[in-house]
Amino acid sequence: MKAFEVNVKGREWATVIRAETAGKAKYEYLLDVWDSWPDVGFKDLTCYTLKTIPPTNQEIAEREAAAFNERHPLGTLVNYWSMLKEGEPTGTGRIKHVSTVMCDHAVAWIEGARSCHAITHVEKAMEEEA
Repeated sequence: MKAFEVNVKGREWATVIRAETAGKAKYEYLLDVWDSWPDVGFKDLTCYTLKTIPPTNQEIAEREAAAFNERHPLGTLVNYWSMLKEGEPTGTGRIKHVSTVMCDHAVAWIEGARSCHAITHVEKAMEEEA
């Protein structure tokens, strides 16, 4: 599989698309933008082969989850925020399962929490807080 940067001529709507050929990459791009810009066609697109293939969002999330797991082994006491990471944390609990990837995001599983939480919203807690 190759990676292509596809764009509409004269615009800054470039997107990296993984496909077997440039034509398939352009077709996938058109499917993505067709509803918003039905007047855009193949002749309006530019397509360049990328020499280095950037990692997918899934691959990035898997790396982040692995790094989180190294820093926060099972049983680590953490604070977590359910919404914005502002003010006091929503709760405190211990890591009950290794971090996994859901929908291209690394998530943490915490005892007492009703759902998983993005690892960006989890911090190691001081042991005295428990």
